[in-house]
Formats: sequence, structure tokens, C-alpha cells
Amino acid sequence: MKRNYLTLACLGAVTLAFSGCFSAAARFNEGWTGERTPTGTKVVAGAADVITSPIQASALAVVGIGAVTGSTMAKIEGHQYAAFEGILRRDPSIALTEHWEGKHDERTMVYCNSFSDPSIPYTPKLVEQIYRESPLMRGYLFASSACTTEFIKEHFDEAYRLATREDYSPLACMVSNPNTPLELIEKVASSKELLMGAVEPAREALKKRLRLAKPNQLPDPTSPPVTPPAGAGGAPSVAAYH
Repeated sequence: MKRNYLTLACLGAVTLAFSGCFSAAARFNEGWTGERTPTGTKVVAGAADVITSPIQASALAVVGIGAVTGSTMAKIEGHQYAAFEGILRRDPSIALTEHWEGKHDERTMVYCNSFSDPSIPYTPKLVEQIYRESPLMRGYLFASSACTTEFIKEHFDEAYRLATREDYSPLACMVSNPNTPLELIEKVASSKELLMGAVEPAREALKKRLRLAKPNQLPDPTSPPVTPPAGAGGAPSVAAYH
């Protein structure tokens, strides 16, 4: 449906350009050469525009319909996407039982994006079931916080091997998952054999982990001041070291 309207809109634009080319050519000739276009030529150009005016009107209508229909379709698809998201928030297992990965519409898009959405209540048991029964989702599901550290470690070597030759998606999701052990992220970030689609996310994840782990160098303003013991005095003088 979308392709049909797009094709009609393009044809309409071409028709518009063609129908106005007679008069435009006459005006251009005058501006370029400085010579007046003969009256007969102007009459012929005007007649050509008049003759093609019904086609021009039809083309304008087609372009308008195409624009309105495209906008309407976008709104409909947006509402459908939100509706499918709501379904998964209530029961994410529906995507597995109804095979959303093979629908090739908004359901598939929602399914792929749902693993990185913390509002979708996946469970460790469900993501393991999806891994077994829906191989097409393996490139997305490791983004879910429902993937336990044990589950990630179990499948890390397989994802690593894939990322050396063809598919880095599972490993890229793994390194971005907060449940992935730091040593595994470091291994990916320093690798010379992996595809950069996995290495770059690992480096970014490593930087983020190190920033979070860096201790605060400033004193805690809420902690009570430390009072030196009585008689401790100030800093020792230079003479005290001699």
C-alpha cells in the first residue's frame, strides 16, 4: 500500500514538472538571451499548459492523498507499536508463544527492543526459554537485566566465537549488561580478533564501569570533623627530624 502511494506521488511530481515546462522554457529564453519570445511561441506554450491542466490537477490530488495517507499510516503504526508494548508489559511470554519474531511488523520491532526496556518484566526463566526456542532473538535478549551472571557466563564463549566472524550482536548486548562480569568485558575490550561492533561497546561499558567504581576523592560533607587527640599539637617542625 505504501509503495503504491509513493509511486503515484512520484509520477504526479514528474507530471507537474512536465506540464509547466513549456511556459517556463519561454520565460527562460527571454531572461537568458534578452530577446522577446515570439508571440506564437508563447501561445503554443500557454495552450500546452491549458491542455495538460487536468493532468496537473489530478497529479496534485494524488500527491496530496499520498501525503495524507503517509501521515495517517505513521500514526496508526505508532498506536500499534504502543499497543504491543502494553501487551508485553502485562505478559512478555506472549511474544514467544505467538512467535512475534516472525511477524515482520510492529510486533517484531517491539519484541526486539523489549529486552533493553526495563519496564518489560522478563524473568531469568523466560529469557532462558527464549534462548532455546527463539534463536532469532539471541542477538537481542542478552540486553535484558533478567539475564543472570551465570546465564551470561554460560553462553559467553559461544557469543565470542560468533563475534570473530559474522554476528557480534549477542556479545555487544552482553558487554552492555550490568550483570556481565568485569573480566569478560575487559577480554572483549582488549581483543584484536573480534569485530569492532563488539569491541567498541565493550570499551564504552568498561569506561562506565571504571567511572562508577572510582572512589570519591572529596571528603564527605556529612561526616563529622576529625579532632586531633589532646597534646598532639600541629605539624612537626623541621627540627624534629634532626
